[in-house]
Amino acid sequence: MLLQTILIKIIILPLFVHRMNTRNILIIIVFLMLAANISAQVKTDTVPVFLADSINTVYIYADTGAALNRIDNQGRKQGLWEKKYPDGHLRYKGHFRDDKSVGVFKNYYDEGDSLEAIRVYSEDGQSAYAHLFYSTGALYAEGKYLNQKQDSIWKFYDELQRLVRKEQYKNGEKDGKSVVFYPNDGHVFEVKNWKGDSVEGPFQQYYDEGGLMDEGKYVHSRLEDTFYIYNMDGSMAKRGTYLHDMHEGYWISYRDGEPKDTLIYHQGKCLNCDKYTPTKKQTDSLKLHYQYLQQKLDHPSDDLDEEARPPDDGQE
Repeated sequence: MLLQTILIKIIILPLFVHRMNTRNILIIIVFLMLAANISAQVKTDTVPVFLADSINTVYIYADTGAALNRIDNQGRKQGLWEKKYPDGHLRYKGHFRDDKSVGVFKNYYDEGDSLEAIRVYSEDGQSAYAHLFYSTGALYAEGKYLNQKQDSIWKFYDELQRLVRKEQYKNGEKDGKSVVFYPNDGHVFEVKNWKGDSVEGPFQQYYDEGGLMDEGKYVHSRLEDTFYIYNMDGSMAKRGTYLHDMHEGYWISYRDGEPKDTLIYHQGKCLNCDKYTPTKKQTDSLKLHYQYLQQKLDHPSDDLDEEARPPDDGQE
């Protein structure tokens, strides 16, 4: 009956706009006969209605009220299925054809029955375009599944619906470029390259204003070779070397474009950092000086006497 109703609405009703004649009457009779024949052949609990999707033409199913959770004589899931959590809340609802998910498939969180995911499967059940949600209902991610594994480009959002990450997948693993964004303005923060779920090759991080902040290279997800750190004006701030994700060799700090300090590392341990480490007396003096400055900031109108000033640290 549902299919007959669809045919009547789509094909038959518009004919009544024109004057009824013998030819129109014959067309109506033919379509009613075809609809009755097709309806008699529909034995499942669903009726497919075609809908164009970016993945492929997929089936969206209309429930007809037949029994749920049906298994055919070969033990395969057929038609509309529902599964619930132990506490009785709905876990998922979707359609199967020959044990494969088809059409629209919905998953739910256990608490609050809020929607966790919507997947729209292709006709053969091989691929699906998915929207994943936070428990609050905000969109968390969107992308494509191929054979139940993440594939192609995926986008990820924070709970304010701001794009924070974009990644490429192949066979369920990160493969290709990944980009992390500053959430407030959408500017690029980081660019990395992945191969088989491993970070490989050059990467860059950027200031929110757009300038390059640092750059280096990954090998099997570990930092290797020369690493550069830049000031916001683009000048060099620091340069050094990584070996197996640890500082190694000379790390040089720059001021006004000129080398200032050089630290020497081996297997991540600094060999000469003591010469740049302040003494306890210097640290205490810096703390007192900070407290003095903070007091002036908190009480700018106060006339501080001599006793309120930081004591002399004895250095000329």
